[in-house]
Amino acid sequence: MKNSGYYCSSSTFIIMFIHLVINIVVSPYLTNVEGFEFDPVIQLPYSGSNITQTISKLVFSVVDYGAIGDGLHNDTMAFLKAWEIACSLPGSTKVVFPFGKTFLVHPIDITGPCRSNITLKILGTIVAPQVPLAWHDLNQHKWLYFHGVNNFTVDGGGRINGMGQEWWARSCKINHTNVLLPLKLEFIFS
Repeated sequence: MKNSGYYCSSSTFIIMFIHLVINIVVSPYLTNVEGFEFDPVIQLPYSGSNITQTISKLVFSVVDYGAIGDGLHNDTMAFLKAWEIACSLPGSTKVVFPFGKTFLVHPIDITGPCRSNITLKILGTIVAPQVPLAWHDLNQHKWLYFHGVNNFTVDGGGRINGMGQEWWARSCKINHTNVLLPLKLEFIFS
């Protein structure tokens, strides 16, 4: 049986049907038997479709490239690695900052063009360094600097925290020796 590009053999249907019957009809009786453990998860056989494998290769979590996501360790290189791979592939790709984690990203210059339509999916939080020393020998006007990246989307509902309270405390209005504050986030589209 063919349907929308997914292949479902009759043996797969039978296994799914048996799994459904076991979970709905038999499982409640087996869970009450002492000493008998029932695992309702059944591993379905490979159906020959590689659609899932192809899709998973186009999503690049920064965690898979070494990001820790504790807000203390520098996750910049993991972001760069994930971005470089996603940017180099044709088609549509995503670089993901997962939910529930805080990623410390130091000043970074992201340059295009990319071969792909690329999405930066921020589900967790990206935070800037709290101290100006992170900008030592770098352009102090930039933190997350994206330029020349076409077909670029940012989404996900997460947060980008430029640590503004730390920087305003060091501003020239409070400390007259500090003149430059970094421009935290910039997207340049050509």
